[in-house]
Amino acid sequence: MGNGVGSGVGIPTATGASGGAPLDWNSFHALYCLNFIDASGNQWTYVFSKEAPSKFFFTENISYWANAFQSACSTGSLLAIHVTASTSGTFDQVAVYGPGF
Repeated sequence: MGNGVGSGVGIPTATGASGGAPLDWNSFHALYCLNFIDASGNQWTYVFSKEAPSKFFFTENISYWANAFQSACSTGSLLAIHVTASTSGTFDQVAVYGPGF
C-alpha cells in the first residue's frame, strides 16, 4: 500500500479496486466516498463508481488522492485512475475532471 507522501521515494502506489481493474486508465464518475480510520490509525478513503456502484477504488494514508476522491464525490466529477496491476487494482495516478478540483 502506498504511504509515500512527501518521502521523496517516487510516486506512491495504492492498492485498490474491488475485484481488480483493467491495466491503464480507468474512468468513471464518482458516486460517493467513504472515509474511516482503522484501529491502527490508518486513514482509508474509498470512492465508488456511478457507472458500476459495486466497483470502488481505495487509498490508505495518501492525503492528496483522498482529497481528489472527496472533491470528485462532492460534484460527481469524472475520475481517471491509472492502474498498474490488474489483479489488485494497484494504481499510481489519479486525475479529476470537472468542477470542484
